[in-house]
Amino acid sequence: MNASAPIYQTYSIAIASWGVDQKKILAGLADVTGTHAKGGANFRKMINYLDGADLNEAFFKDDGIELDDPDPPYSSHGEIEGKGKLDEIKSFRDRLDECHIEIARFRQSDMEGGTNGKKGASKDIKKQWPNAKVVVDKIPWEHSSEFELFAVNTKETVAQSPSVTLRALHRDKSSTLCDGKRSAVFSVVDGVRGTAKEVILDTDAQGQQERFELAEAHCGFVPLVILTCSFPSWSAAAIHASISQNASQLLKSYPLLSAGIADRLRRKPRWQLRDATLDVNSVVHLEAPRALTPEDIMNEEEVKGALFDFDRGPLWRIGIYSAPGSVGCFVALTLSHVLMDGSGALEFLRLLLQEPTLNSDGGRAVTSLLQAEETMSMRPTIIEAASAVGQEILVNFLPRNLQGLIRKAPFWPTVDMLVKNPVECKPQRSRLHFGSSRHSIVSGLKNFGKMSGAGSIQSLIHTACLIALLSATAETQSCRLPSVTINTETPIALRDAELGHPPLLGNYTALADFSATFDEIKTQTVFYVTSKYDSYIHSTAGKEAVKRRSGMLGLIPDLPYFSTPSFAFEGSRVTPCPTGFETFLTQQGESPLPYRGSLAVSNLGLLKLNQLPQATDRNLQDVWFAQSPMPWGVALYVDVVGYSAQSPDVHGAHNELGIVVSWLDGAIDAGVAEKFGRVLSRTIESIAKSGNAGLEAVELLKNRRLGDLAAHSISNV
Repeated sequence: MNASAPIYQTYSIAIASWGVDQKKILAGLADVTGTHAKGGANFRKMINYLDGADLNEAFFKDDGIELDDPDPPYSSHGEIEGKGKLDEIKSFRDRLDECHIEIARFRQSDMEGGTNGKKGASKDIKKQWPNAKVVVDKIPWEHSSEFELFAVNTKETVAQSPSVTLRALHRDKSSTLCDGKRSAVFSVVDGVRGTAKEVILDTDAQGQQERFELAEAHCGFVPLVILTCSFPSWSAAAIHASISQNASQLLKSYPLLSAGIADRLRRKPRWQLRDATLDVNSVVHLEAPRALTPEDIMNEEEVKGALFDFDRGPLWRIGIYSAPGSVGCFVALTLSHVLMDGSGALEFLRLLLQEPTLNSDGGRAVTSLLQAEETMSMRPTIIEAASAVGQEILVNFLPRNLQGLIRKAPFWPTVDMLVKNPVECKPQRSRLHFGSSRHSIVSGLKNFGKMSGAGSIQSLIHTACLIALLSATAETQSCRLPSVTINTETPIALRDAELGHPPLLGNYTALADFSATFDEIKTQTVFYVTSKYDSYIHSTAGKEAVKRRSGMLGLIPDLPYFSTPSFAFEGSRVTPCPTGFETFLTQQGESPLPYRGSLAVSNLGLLKLNQLPQATDRNLQDVWFAQSPMPWGVALYVDVVGYSAQSPDVHGAHNELGIVVSWLDGAIDAGVAEKFGRVLSRTIESIAKSGNAGLEAVELLKNRRLGDLAAHSISNV
């Protein structure tokens, strides 16, 4: 019998065991190929269904196999059908198990004879990592000397590939290898990961997103993520001791938390671990008692974060603040966006506040990071790339009177609305106040989303932001022009443990965009706008689009200097521009309208602390999240975080929202920013109130037009 006989035997035995009308093998085949008189499918249809390839009939002729026979040779189906006893074909069933094992081996190897190991797993590794040099070993098949199996030589594949190409293989994982073709592809890759730990890789290079964040710092604007918590009954001294112990453990588990950046003025910056252990007192600070508001604390942390030493590290700090004579305190975690994104920061904060404190779990320390672009496809299409290059890069090289020909459509804020250039302005922040309704905001938004079918809390907040901007800019003449749009951005979390991303450290986010003119938005209903946005950000097409947009960072021109210049430093600012990334941002900052959009809505999700039940003095009351506004970013940043709170006036734990609006003070009219915040809080309260009131109230609000709601807000704020 020839080399493909095990596959045919599997088919034959399956029909012998279960009958021609069986449903246990190739479920769904009948829907695709049709059936014969007794409900089964012939062997040819089965193979075509699996592999989409025509069979060579001569390959089976010597064994007397009729490819189109629905009831194949060697079948005991008639006897089994009469007696109804599967025990009598035990030998068939045992052979079926053996055949499954052989098929699994075929699945892991080439799968197509004559391709010499260039398809199957090899092809899929090349698809994931185009620069990889896949090394395969030929393994004789013990059942026939005329047939060979192929296996990926993982150690040689990693060793002979470019040093950073297979960084995503540097992860331990064990998994089953015979779960069908698609799963087997990933299983083979996981198998590579499982052996790559023995190979030394250059795994400290930074990815494109880290480089972009670093370039922002080199242009004088340090990108920070700030998380501030309020504990009304946990003393500053007690929380300092607890956080210090957790921080010490985390520094052991994640050595990169103490790292600096080597070669940061070059095109390939990389993480550099410290030679000596970092003193935890250099990152966990018990600040002198002062009466400060949460906004004061965030602004103070902004100043301290701007002083991070990028060469030596660390790029994070904890500040513990308390008022004179106060029992409770505030805890502020501030970190550079180069180190990690918002989702990583939230997990970092959770671990720092862990009760009971962390202990060593004996796990291997995380000493390297996977770049986002190495673990997922982020390459933009040709059309997307051409549009981005024209609108974002080439436009800056044109005379100003010609830039309007290829620049994006005008959006808020327009050039004539800028009071002064954003690069000359400092950050300003305002947290939203929900008053007595704060405890029911989350439940009300959830209820509204479910009863209306409009979407998630994130999507409702986005719609509320549009209403707030319509209201805040109603008296602005330029926003009455039909062509002026509102452009919004939403960071989408791409962090995935299955791709080897750690729970903290690294940047694994991409931006989803939404755009509509003022006139369009005014005439659309709450349900229409919310559901349209919600469907996009949660769709597969939307997630793939945001990955491609993130991949456009690779389009930034980044040519090296012919000779290294002498660099000057002023704070974090470096001149001349070290790389093409800084050049791009500098040109953007010097353009008539540096902003790339109107507003961004970032939602980190829910912070839930693991507190001891009896530790009522350590209950979390508030959390706020804020980012550093950038002059080449958006005009308004709306940063959202949910948290599980314990309040004395509410029985039991419940979820609340902390929302902070940030902007560059002076770039846009301060009155517009402040009014935006006030209308936003009122609008969110109104949506939540309807959700808590019931279906009738939800139906009334979901069909209201955004323009009408904005007009109503003008007279009530």
